[in-house]
Amino acid sequence: MKITNNFDALEFIKTHLLNQGQRSMAPDTTCKYFVDNGDLEHPLQCAVGALIDAELYSEDLEGVPADSHIIIDVVRRSNPLWHVDSNSIRMLKNAQMVHDCLQPNQWEKFFEKTSLAEFCRSTEQAFVDVINNFIMYENKQLGDYI
Repeated sequence: MKITNNFDALEFIKTHLLNQGQRSMAPDTTCKYFVDNGDLEHPLQCAVGALIDAELYSEDLEGVPADSHIIIDVVRRSNPLWHVDSNSIRMLKNAQMVHDCLQPNQWEKFFEKTSLAEFCRSTEQAFVDVINNFIMYENKQLGDYI
């Protein structure tokens, strides 16, 4: 992967999640950066996990927040051409919320409706509001058909 900017990173995450089509979760339903699904070439990976080189991954990363210095350092080392700044960190945290909070069948529509600026500039609470508004809209649309 040759990620050089926030747009590349978000596009990579989006493509990865849509191709994977399922959350990266442990049997206890905890989201994880990497899940061994028996396919060493393509383990399940969450939004941020997709940006971590397998050689730099360690089980010790699990449970560490996506915006922590530990995770950001591993993401930086995995993507040395990308200058990870505060907007990048917000984007990573918000992309992780998409993986963790929305159903996989909602990801594509959410990525289509949400701009890079919203991913990079929204605080955590503001992005939670973006997700909640999306869910309410989707539920209303579904209700219109019932």
